[in-house]
Amino acid sequence: MRHHRVRAWGGAAALSLVLVGGATSASAADDATSDDAVPTEQDVAAARAAAGDKARDVASVRADLVLADQRLDDSAVSAAMAAEAYNGALWELEQARQAARGAERRADAASSDVRRQQEVYGDALVRTYELSPGITGLSAMADADGISDVLEQGATMANAEDALDGRYDQFRAAATLADVASDEAVEARAEAADREEEAAAARDAAQSAADAALAQSQAIAEQKTVLVAELAELQGISVRLAQTRQTALEEAARAAAEAAARAAEEAAAADAAKAAEDAEKAAE
Repeated sequence: MRHHRVRAWGGAAALSLVLVGGATSASAADDATSDDAVPTEQDVAAARAAAGDKARDVASVRADLVLADQRLDDSAVSAAMAAEAYNGALWELEQARQAARGAERRADAASSDVRRQQEVYGDALVRTYELSPGITGLSAMADADGISDVLEQGATMANAEDALDGRYDQFRAAATLADVASDEAVEARAEAADREEEAAAARDAAQSAADAALAQSQAIAEQKTVLVAELAELQGISVRLAQTRQTALEEAARAAAEAAARAAEEAAAADAAKAAEDAEKAAE
């Protein structure tokens, strides 16, 4: 645009000089008036400066459009990251809930085992005490048929006591396991509650990020409409044409960015494969 204007004004100056050279001396006053219409060096310099200012304005508008797109991308990325964090929090919450359910099942099973062992121990205790009067005391010794019978009765009582002790040990072991399982269930429920709070916070953050991205996109759309109109005015074209050109530029930039990202991913994958191959060779 700048070079075309300079050439046009240069041609106008040459044409004016030819007209002045061909005029008669009687029209000197008119020539002086015509000379005022001829662009001077200052006029040319001013025109060049104006053209340069206009070019800088166009560049500034385009830069503002790029920055607007960057802000839009940033807000979209932030919203996507918040949504991904929410999905991760939901997954962790589900894992914690599953762990809590498993811990509760184990606690219930341990509690049931305690009740069963308690009943078994109670029955053994009753039988032992029922058996005790018949095999202890002076009456048992008096009724015994010799020393062997006394020893046999004593052995029976000892066996009964050993069995009772064994039942008691089993009961205590079951009770200990039940206590541990109960504590684990409490901890698992607390962990699930924490994960639920984190998931709720992540959900709120994701919603806020999505709302912010939507508001940002609306504001940026309005800003870009103004910028494209300004760009059209500076370039002397219609807003529709300016929008079409801007859309094409943005699509080209987006395609280039995607191509660069794919190339980077492919290069990273190739490097990883090469590193794995080198590691396998080194291990052989």
